[in-house]
Parts: sequence; structure tokens; C-alpha cells
Amino acid sequence: MIVVCSVHADDGIFSCGEFIARQLDHGEPVTVLSLCSIPPGWVSAEDQNWQDQLNVEHLAACNSLGALPAFGGFVDGKWLRSRYGREDTAVLERVLSFLSPTAVLIPLGIGHADHHYFAELLEPVAKALPCRVAVFEDLPYRVMYPEEAAERRSALVRRTSPGLEPTGNGGYLVQKLAACRKYVSQWTEPDGDAVRCCSVPERIWWVR
Repeated sequence: MIVVCSVHADDGIFSCGEFIARQLDHGEPVTVLSLCSIPPGWVSAEDQNWQDQLNVEHLAACNSLGALPAFGGFVDGKWLRSRYGREDTAVLERVLSFLSPTAVLIPLGIGHADHHYFAELLEPVAKALPCRVAVFEDLPYRVMYPEEAAERRSALVRRTSPGLEPTGNGGYLVQKLAACRKYVSQWTEPDGDAVRCCSVPERIWWVR
């Protein structure tokens, strides 16, 4: 089973939905693990409902593709003043070990504080597992922050292998966009920008 680590519910499918659809089409099970999936206890009913809606949308998006949904139980950074890297690393280790993946996809970490944070934690955790590891570029942030994306790609190549090549993931865009649209709370109309950002070629690098 392949596990896609999605910082927020929509990130994994927005960033590599075509890849997920292709793997499923080839008979490989895929779990999309939404890391930030619970609010702290003190939030308003409106915020609680927002998180609940996003979790329901995650279930619908995964079902649209045929992927398995999962939830990591972390809190969205917008509700936190600080995080605890050591404790969060231990949770990630337990969750990923429990899922026993044959491959793990983790974000490059572009444009958003939560993406930066979890990308840094996930890389050593994923590489410690006895499975293949890939890094995907975060969409839509790759489109929104091209200079940062280029810098983080270069850093990835420097610390891994200079021979890295992106995988080809074309052919499943219709299925991907249908799943993306299930995230109603994140998908704004008119569709122009959302379609543009989610339709660009996905880029995924196998680093082990």
C-alpha cells in the first residue's frame, strides 16, 4: 500500500491526484493520510464545523478516486502558537509504522507554515521506514510561489541524489479534478485559478 502524507485534507489529492489515480488503476492500494484533522477543544462551533466539513470532504474525495482515507489527528497550525517537534515526530513514526506502507509520498514543503513544518519532520521519518520514499511538490503552492518551489527543489537534489528525475503522471487529470472538486470548502468559484493550479503537471521524485 502507498501512503500519501497530506498536510491538510486536500493537499495530497491537489498535489498528486493523477499519481494516486494511476496507482489505483494499476491495482495498487493508496491511503491518503490527512495529518491536520482535528481542532483544539477551545475553538468556536463555527471552526469545529469547518474542520468537520473538511474531513467529510476528504472522505468524499478519496471515495471519488477509490483511495482509502485516513486521519493523523494533528491540529491545523492556524490554531496553534507553537508545535512540539519531538512529540509530533513520535506520532508520525507510530502512524506510518502502523500503516506499513510499501511506499510513502511526502510534501516538499512550499508556501505554508504547516507544509514547511511537516515536510521537515516527515523526511527522516519516512526514510527510516523499510519502503520506497518519494517527495511531491505541493499544489497549488508550487504555482503560487515559484521561486520558493525552485529553491526547495534545488535543496532536495543537493541533499539526496543529483540524478533525481520527476515521474510522469499524465493521463488521469479528469479523475483528479473530479476528486479535487469534492473539497467544496477549499475550491472557490469561478474555477479558473483552481483549475490552473491543480491542472499543472505533477512532479514527484523518488528519493529511495
